[in-house]
Amino acid sequence: MDVDDGGTVGRSSCHDPEAQYQEITRSTRLTHEFRVNTPEENRWRLTAGFFHDKQITHGTGAFESAATRDDGDGPWPALAMIGDAGPGTNSSLTEPYEPWVSFLNDYTRRTDQMALFGQLEFNLRPDLSASFGARWYDLDFDFKGASSFSFGCKFGAEGCDSSVGRGGHDAASRTSGNNVTARLRALGTGTQEALRTAGLDQCRPAAEGCRGNPFSGANNAPDEVFADIQSGALNVNGLNNDGVLNQSDVIFRASLDWRVTEDILLFATFGQGFRPPVTNRNAAQPANNPRGLAVYDGYRVPAVALTDEMDNYELGIKADFLDNTLRVNATGYFSDITDLQVSRFDPANVAFLVFIENVGDAEIFGFDGDFIWTPTANLTLAGAVGFVDSELTRLNPQLEGIAVPVGSELPFTPDFSGNIRARYEFGEFMGGARAYISGGLSYSGESKSGLSGGAFHVEDTLRLTHGRRGSGLKIAAEGGEFVGGNCGTYDQPRNCLNGRYVQDDYVLLDLAVGVESEQWNAEFFIDNVTDKRAQLHVDTLQYVPKVVTNRPRAFGVRFSYDYR
Repeated sequence: MDVDDGGTVGRSSCHDPEAQYQEITRSTRLTHEFRVNTPEENRWRLTAGFFHDKQITHGTGAFESAATRDDGDGPWPALAMIGDAGPGTNSSLTEPYEPWVSFLNDYTRRTDQMALFGQLEFNLRPDLSASFGARWYDLDFDFKGASSFSFGCKFGAEGCDSSVGRGGHDAASRTSGNNVTARLRALGTGTQEALRTAGLDQCRPAAEGCRGNPFSGANNAPDEVFADIQSGALNVNGLNNDGVLNQSDVIFRASLDWRVTEDILLFATFGQGFRPPVTNRNAAQPANNPRGLAVYDGYRVPAVALTDEMDNYELGIKADFLDNTLRVNATGYFSDITDLQVSRFDPANVAFLVFIENVGDAEIFGFDGDFIWTPTANLTLAGAVGFVDSELTRLNPQLEGIAVPVGSELPFTPDFSGNIRARYEFGEFMGGARAYISGGLSYSGESKSGLSGGAFHVEDTLRLTHGRRGSGLKIAAEGGEFVGGNCGTYDQPRNCLNGRYVQDDYVLLDLAVGVESEQWNAEFFIDNVTDKRAQLHVDTLQYVPKVVTNRPRAFGVRFSYDYR
């Protein structure tokens, strides 16, 4: 079977679909921490220290397509290795890849964090203690490299450009690419001149036909990008002229513990947390919007996804009851999230690269509880429950009609989940060994997948690309229209609806029987007795639905021995 491109690429319209992908990833991480603790028995106790963490990930991915080999019309252009040699140099460029490499992704991602922290605890009285802590951090996020494409640019097809820095070499100038290094440096500088000359410093000096500016094409001219920066529509806060995103802040934590009795502890806690900011490799790229959908007018991929921050408030109890045979832990909490980060893959409307954006703000009310009870010497019961009420409270205006509306619940968060476990031990035999039987039942409620409202559109893509009637997955309409009233060219009217895939609720059962002593254990087990295929995660980051399930029914025998 051949892949038909409709006659728009080169001089052939049908190509060999055979392909393979090779990726090499190298990661390093170096962490240092120095801390000082005062003695535990003091009425006041201090913990203070310094933390440094540096992570570097370098990856190179090459997609080889048989369609890019010589198909009778001549060879396709080869792709160059991409690197960051700095302005005015080209020493990082190597020999091209083989001609059949049609996509190359070469990047280096670096995160460098330094922090100072401290926490003071003080006994207000013997049964009441308080603590207060703070953490200052300074974080750099650096993304360098490029993506390069040759498929579709054979013989210098119209619109093909080279932003990969291969100078005037004829073959490479017929490729297209995305120079991430030049893109982020220009956006960080933020001037019209920087945007107009972006990427040219990585071309060979005076090379004829050197076309390296990533800001070109419809709605992507340097002046238009500059205007969006000036108006605030494109946020470049924290992005420096070297392309490095920097952020520093202070977060706090405070708690109060009251030991009501020897067996009951009440506590209240306030804490703050964050996820680091990131830059996008296709920063400022406008939506390609081939169907003219109104909701994507003026949309650009964010240059930066800001830190999302969470303020968390907790009230709880830890207690033993019934002569210490029943232990209970319970916590009620409220979480306030600002600038929630989400990842999105939207090749039909925006870009053929995953990017991260801040969707808006959210609130979570929840309760977690667990217990363990031994009503008799032979029987142990344990269980846990969780209740969650989550809501999207503010939506980034750029995502109106693209993400689910304000008031929608957060993804992958069931309203209720819980489990119950039981274990019964029989009398001793064989020199102190005890036989037992145990079982566990767990339940997870229904939840939604992702925050993008395009599930109906993804479902239509599945039908069109794979010739199937659909995935059979449940989709919940979230209210509103996904494409601003314009359904495009597809013949499915429900394509207009804003919706998300639903992950069904499920119940799982595990059983086991065994014999154990102080040193050894032998057990026969059956996990997932009913062979339930639970929908743990519905992923649309490949723009077709992919369901991650639990393991099918499994049974076997386990042996263990303690050599102490």
